[in-house]
Amino acid sequence: WNICDLCMYGLLVVWISLRVPESLTLGDTYNPQQAPSSLFLGLAAIFIWIRMLNVFGLDPIFGPLVGIMQGMMSSVVYFLVLLMVFIMGFATCLKSVFKQFTQEEAGDFSLEGFDDMLKSMVSLLDMALGQFDLISLY
Repeated sequence: WNICDLCMYGLLVVWISLRVPESLTLGDTYNPQQAPSSLFLGLAAIFIWIRMLNVFGLDPIFGPLVGIMQGMMSSVVYFLVLLMVFIMGFATCLKSVFKQFTQEEAGDFSLEGFDDMLKSMVSLLDMALGQFDLISLY
């Protein structure tokens, strides 16, 4: 929990050190929603809620639920590692297959998503999440 606390406190210090000069220089026109310091407050909020899990672990009702969530996190990490191995393998395959075709040879099929390894991985991750149009593939 020390690393989580250090990140949380560090982000809060950065937020305060950015927020005070912003609010002093802008005066009445200061909008905290559009300020760059709000990014650091949002990141600190993530660590604050993670820290709250430690407090909820002491409760007799929420404690077992927090323990179950911690057990599930190890399974999720194993799944994500396997998913990344498969995505990297298929991205390598699709990049090498589609790299040899020009856009004229591909016809209506869009090949921009497979130009390099990173674009191929992002395209495959989007497809795995269901964010692609089936009609455009036909």
